[in-house]
Amino acid sequence: NDKFGGGDQIITEPLNYDSDNINFTLRFFRYDNDPNTIKIQSAGTCGKTVQYVNMDMRITKENKILHYAVAGRGRLWITGKSIIHGDIFSAWNRPEISPFKMADNSVVDGTINTVLKLDQIKKQNYQLETLNENNEPMNKNRQTLVNNYESRYYSYEDEIKAYHEGVNYSQANSKMPGLNISDYNTDMYNSDLTDIPPCQSSKREVEYFPHAAGKYNYPKEGAPYNTPDRKLTRHVYKNQTFINARLPSNRNALFRNCTFEGILYIDCNKNAKYYFNNVRFENCTFKGAVITNVPESFEWRNNCLYFTGESIFENTSSIREATILAPNFNVNLGNTNTEQSENNILSGAIIGGVVDIRGNAKICGTIISMCDTTQWSLGYVTNIGATLDDGGSETAELSETGIISITPDRNQMLPGGIKTPIIIKPLKETYSEILSHT
Repeated sequence: NDKFGGGDQIITEPLNYDSDNINFTLRFFRYDNDPNTIKIQSAGTCGKTVQYVNMDMRITKENKILHYAVAGRGRLWITGKSIIHGDIFSAWNRPEISPFKMADNSVVDGTINTVLKLDQIKKQNYQLETLNENNEPMNKNRQTLVNNYESRYYSYEDEIKAYHEGVNYSQANSKMPGLNISDYNTDMYNSDLTDIPPCQSSKREVEYFPHAAGKYNYPKEGAPYNTPDRKLTRHVYKNQTFINARLPSNRNALFRNCTFEGILYIDCNKNAKYYFNNVRFENCTFKGAVITNVPESFEWRNNCLYFTGESIFENTSSIREATILAPNFNVNLGNTNTEQSENNILSGAIIGGVVDIRGNAKICGTIISMCDTTQWSLGYVTNIGATLDDGGSETAELSETGIISITPDRNQMLPGGIKTPIIIKPLKETYSEILSHT
């Protein structure tokens, strides 16, 4: 149909019943301007009467993980003035250590979901929430809580001291696409790109990661896990615009006041230990997506995306499903502007090995920390808010606490680069029946 830009269709031959004048045909078709919608039309004929039954089917990728505002395989801490407009999920399965910690000034406008069983947690020296003898939450009068979540009773021992709409135990969602390193392959983005050239030796700067508070060129005393700070000789780029660009391995670049359009692809060796990229962005503008190669392991000091200063995000590229696609990278993100604006909205998924969000950030999408951190009992916490002693965050000052808002988009698709089953979803609202007489 030229009106809709042309398309494709399959029509069956008339299928007869016992009478020659009773039959029906099936028609499957789609239009070029909407190739992911299959339209189905059944036409049943009885003499001069024809009845049409129509319904659309949507071809999409499984996106169950995008139903959560924050999801990951490790622990999750929420602090500061953080507002989560949706459910959160952790696949952390070590019951001796709490999967969640939430300060009393944060809000989860949704449920909290854990793979751990309630009986597992009750044996520990902590509790997620205070329950009565029937394992029911209570209000401030120690009566069974009914719907009025604001009246929830919290005890001093609760790990979750913030507003939430219930804890769901024994949630078997750890195999959702997006939570396993085997799900990722970003090679599709690594073509038709321009390599960013190395900078002159005189324009390189030495920094440490992690670093002393407010001083990038000084190591941090008492680095987490008693590991030495990573000394980096950064290639420095200032006041430049990059369009569909690739940063080769081992540049460990520092971008100051730079603008990125289309794709910025951060390359690294897949074994993560020798050819890596620890990149810092200072006061940069992002009009597209930041995508990385897929290292096999999480080496938090080696492969890192570190956003400092006043970042501006206004994705106008064709890749709207993600702002950051960086599996097994250490992602430290936050806008330290004192005021948020419509140009500082991060749309789509933000994916890293472990993701920290600090400062001011408004996110319309899902935070995914896909690294399985159960091999480390300390540190490697997904931080929403500023925490100095979490064992992994590069937060330098408590003043970095700002207002963080996260709202998932359940209608979004997972970005390309994540393997996921294809689903054909009936669109019930499109169902119609039409009876006609000839």
